[in-house]
Amino acid sequence: MSEKAFAIKTVHFQPSWTLRSCTVELAVTQIGGHMAPVQFYRNTAAPIQPYYINPWGGKWRQISDPVVRPLRGDFFCMPFGDNMDEYRGEQHVCHGESATARWRLASAQRCGRVVSLTLKVRTKVRPGTITKTLSLIDGHNVVYCRHLLEGYRGAMPLGHHATLAVPETPGAMRLSSSSYRFGSYVFEHITSIMWSK
Repeated sequence: MSEKAFAIKTVHFQPSWTLRSCTVELAVTQIGGHMAPVQFYRNTAAPIQPYYINPWGGKWRQISDPVVRPLRGDFFCMPFGDNMDEYRGEQHVCHGESATARWRLASAQRCGRVVSLTLKVRTKVRPGTITKTLSLIDGHNVVYCRHLLEGYRGAMPLGHHATLAVPETPGAMRLSSSSYRFGSYVFEHITSIMWSK
């Protein structure tokens, strides 16, 4: 499959690449690498599209916060958060350049049942390169996502920012995850400090 098949298209007012397997279809924005819409079970009578997409449409350029302009779906945050004041020579926008800068297409391919899209962004505030690889496997209702960080030094809080479109109907959505190890401990520790004061 040629990279030409992955040409940028406008999806919900954002220049985006699209990726499709027989069961899943997704779009990922050029600005910020935000992934949505994503449609699971796309070849059924009741496909599932769980991610939120901002309602500002064509007015997105008028929004001053760079992470909010393309806001949708799931995106990689480096750092997870921001810093209002410069710290050790760095001042990051909310969720960092990974969520706000322009990504470029590195490769696109299909190998048997697997179709993959690889994007890259070079960050400036803390110099380095992030490589995002999104893969779909025919028959799997899963998005396989990997971020490779190269050239960085020092601690940095990382995270994925899932933005879900939750129906207002009670019981319309259930979330489950593996058991918490580090995150649960930190949350409990912070909560106990807050409640003890």
